Amino acid sequence: MQQVLDVSNEVAAELAGVGDGVLNSLRDRLDCTIRLRGNRLTIEGEEPRVVEARAVVDELVELVEGGHDIGPSTVDAVLGALDEAQRTRLLQIAEMCPVHRTLSAKIDIRTALVDAAASA
Repeated sequence: MQQVLDVSNEVAAELAGVGDGVLNSLRDRLDCTIRLRGNRLTIEGEEPRVVEARAVVDELVELVEGGHDIGPSTVDAVLGALDEAQRTRLLQIAEMCPVHRTLSAKIDIRTALVDAAASA
Protein backbone atom coordinates (compact mmCIF):
# COMPACT_ATOMS: atom_id res chain seq x y z
CA MET A 1 0.00 0.00 0.00
CA GLN A 2 1.15 3.54 -0.70
CA GLN A 3 -0.02 6.95 0.49
CA VAL A 4 1.30 10.25 -0.80
CA LEU A 5 0.86 13.48 1.15
CA ASP A 6 1.63 17.02 0.14
CA VAL A 7 3.06 18.95 3.09
CA SER A 8 3.96 22.60 3.59
CA ASN A 9 7.56 23.86 3.44
CA GLU A 10 7.54 24.30 7.22
CA VAL A 11 6.38 20.72 7.82
CA ALA A 12 8.86 19.31 5.29
CA ALA A 13 11.71 21.21 6.96
CA GLU A 14 10.73 19.90 10.43
CA LEU A 15 10.36 16.32 9.17
CA ALA A 16 13.75 16.45 7.48
CA GLY A 17 15.34 18.21 10.46
CA VAL A 18 19.00 17.62 11.17
CA GLY A 19 20.17 14.57 9.23
CA ASP A 20 16.62 13.36 8.55
CA GLY A 21 16.26 12.61 12.28
CA VAL A 22 12.47 12.62 12.38
CA LEU A 23 12.15 10.66 9.15
CA ASN A 24 14.68 8.08 10.34
CA SER A 25 12.82 7.79 13.63
CA LEU A 26 9.56 7.22 11.72
CA ARG A 27 11.20 4.57 9.52
CA ASP A 28 12.77 2.75 12.47
CA ARG A 29 9.65 2.65 14.62
CA LEU A 30 6.96 2.12 12.00
CA ASP A 31 8.62 -0.49 9.81
CA CYS A 32 7.68 1.06 6.47
CA THR A 33 9.32 3.05 3.71
CA ILE A 34 9.03 6.81 4.11
CA ARG A 35 10.44 9.22 1.56
CA LEU A 36 10.34 13.00 1.45
CA ARG A 37 11.03 14.64 -1.90
CA GLY A 38 10.41 18.36 -1.75
CA ASN A 39 6.97 18.75 -0.25
CA ARG A 40 5.78 15.26 -1.14
CA LEU A 41 5.86 12.62 1.58
CA THR A 42 5.42 9.01 0.44
CA ILE A 43 4.62 6.19 2.84
CA GLU A 44 4.83 2.60 1.55
CA GLY A 45 4.45 -0.78 3.16
CA GLU A 46 1.91 -3.21 4.52
CA GLU A 47 -1.50 -1.60 5.04
CA PRO A 48 -1.55 -1.63 8.88
CA ARG A 49 1.93 -0.06 8.99
CA VAL A 50 1.03 2.61 6.45
CA VAL A 51 -2.20 3.46 8.29
CA GLU A 52 -0.30 3.79 11.58
CA ALA A 53 2.44 5.85 9.94
CA ARG A 54 -0.14 8.15 8.37
CA ALA A 55 -1.76 8.73 11.77
CA VAL A 56 1.61 9.57 13.32
CA VAL A 57 2.52 11.88 10.43
CA ASP A 58 -0.86 13.62 10.69
CA GLU A 59 -0.20 14.25 14.38
CA LEU A 60 3.30 15.56 13.64
CA VAL A 61 1.90 17.88 10.95
CA GLU A 62 -0.65 19.19 13.45
CA LEU A 63 2.10 19.85 15.99
CA VAL A 64 4.26 21.73 13.47
CA GLU A 65 1.30 23.77 12.23
CA GLY A 66 0.54 24.59 15.87
CA GLY A 67 3.98 26.13 16.23
CA HIS A 68 5.74 23.25 18.00
CA ASP A 69 9.24 22.08 17.19
CA ILE A 70 9.51 18.35 16.60
CA GLY A 71 12.38 15.90 16.79
CA PRO A 72 13.00 12.16 16.87
CA SER A 73 11.72 11.96 20.46
CA THR A 74 8.43 13.48 19.32
CA VAL A 75 7.77 10.35 17.26
CA ASP A 76 8.15 8.26 20.42
CA ALA A 77 5.83 10.61 22.29
CA VAL A 78 3.16 10.39 19.58
CA LEU A 79 3.45 6.60 19.38
CA GLY A 80 3.33 6.33 23.17
CA ALA A 81 0.37 8.64 23.65
CA LEU A 82 -2.54 7.04 25.44
CA ASP A 83 -5.97 6.99 23.89
CA GLU A 84 -8.99 8.09 25.94
CA ALA A 85 -9.93 4.56 27.03
CA GLN A 86 -6.39 3.93 28.24
CA ARG A 87 -6.34 7.23 30.15
CA THR A 88 -9.68 6.40 31.81
CA ARG A 89 -8.47 2.95 32.86
CA LEU A 90 -5.21 4.37 34.20
CA LEU A 91 -7.16 6.88 36.28
CA GLN A 92 -9.37 4.09 37.67
CA ILE A 93 -6.29 2.11 38.68
CA ALA A 94 -4.71 5.18 40.29
CA GLU A 95 -7.84 5.86 42.31
CA MET A 96 -7.79 2.28 43.69
CA CYS A 97 -4.12 2.53 44.71
CA PRO A 98 -3.77 2.43 48.52
CA VAL A 99 -1.07 5.11 48.52
CA HIS A 100 -3.20 7.41 46.36
CA ARG A 101 -6.21 6.82 48.61
CA THR A 102 -4.16 7.56 51.73
CA LEU A 103 -2.66 10.73 50.31
CA SER A 104 -5.99 12.04 49.05
CA ALA A 105 -7.96 11.15 52.21
CA LYS A 106 -8.96 13.84 54.70
CA ILE A 107 -6.43 14.17 57.48
CA ASP A 108 -7.56 15.27 60.95
CA ILE A 109 -4.70 16.40 63.19
CA ARG A 110 -5.43 17.38 66.78
CA THR A 111 -2.85 19.13 68.88
CA ALA A 112 -3.07 19.36 72.65
CA LEU A 113 -0.83 20.40 75.52
CA VAL A 114 -0.18 17.87 78.27
CA ASP A 115 0.69 18.99 81.77
CA ALA A 116 4.04 17.35 82.60
CA ALA A 117 3.39 17.40 86.37
CA ALA A 118 0.07 15.61 85.97
CA SER A 119 1.50 12.86 83.86
CA ALA A 120 4.33 12.03 86.33
